[in-house]
Amino acid sequence: MVMATLLMRISKTYSMDKETVIRYIENGLETELLDKLDSFAVSALDKRFWNLVGILVILQEKAKIDWYQPNQALVKLVVNALPELLEDDQEKLTTLFDTLRKNAVTPYVHLSYFCRQFIIGIGDKDPQIVNSDLTAESYQIFITKLQSLNLSLLKSSIADADSEHNDITGIFYHNVDRLVEHRRTIITDGALEVYREYISQNPYAYLENYIRPYWTGTSVGYVDHYYHVPEPFQAQIFNDKFPWEDFTELARIKDVSVDLIEDLIAFQKAYNDRPVDTNERTVILFSNEMSNLSYGMPRSMVKLQSTEHKAVRKECLPPEYSC
Repeated sequence: MVMATLLMRISKTYSMDKETVIRYIENGLETELLDKLDSFAVSALDKRFWNLVGILVILQEKAKIDWYQPNQALVKLVVNALPELLEDDQEKLTTLFDTLRKNAVTPYVHLSYFCRQFIIGIGDKDPQIVNSDLTAESYQIFITKLQSLNLSLLKSSIADADSEHNDITGIFYHNVDRLVEHRRTIITDGALEVYREYISQNPYAYLENYIRPYWTGTSVGYVDHYYHVPEPFQAQIFNDKFPWEDFTELARIKDVSVDLIEDLIAFQKAYNDRPVDTNERTVILFSNEMSNLSYGMPRSMVKLQSTEHKAVRKECLPPEYSC
């Protein structure tokens, strides 16, 4: 009965407010909702189109079962409409971004990812996104608006006291300007400026997540399990000059432990001193578990002092350095 009543609301115009869409999700009906939306054909940028965009924005952000399916539906919907959205007068493009902003819901991570998908897809000239009949200028206008939306999502996430550090950082990573050689991501200047200020106010959240594993899904019996790397955009954030003295002072003011700061200094030094003539991009963190490696303990390792590292392998954390 609940399902039938809810579906009747979208049978003609797909009109649903945020609360109704979230109710679908809370009732475990998100898959049924998406299936129902997929059964309708949208051929014009009318009220039904804008309502559908709004529903999918909410559905991809709040989904508990599968966020990627509504994300792909939203991408497909917008791709199919791009020739009309990118017309010279930009009125419909403005309506698109008004609709995205109006329906944005916390934590904003998947909407920011949606922006990233188009920015990179257009940069790659992905044939599933780029239409040869549209001009480079029109696509650049679209990218600029996507970057502006992404920056506003980052600011909104930081302003929300309930936002998690990892969500804020995820949105920051999605603030893409372009990809360069080896598909290295360049973050927009605006996002770098905003994130630097966020870090200055929240140094502990950044520092305790600074060291992270290089690989996922590894076994304690292989040295790969102990490879760790620094936060991937630290060079861009700090212009290749990590301000250790500033962070040490912030640690004193914000009551961050000295052990954590000293760990990061030792780790960063090991990372900076790694051989440049090899493909080695990691630092090996010490663990007693490595005594079981078939070829013995590695020669060069960093031994952490602090237990406050959130992303580090648990086998590499003191005091036991083992499970």
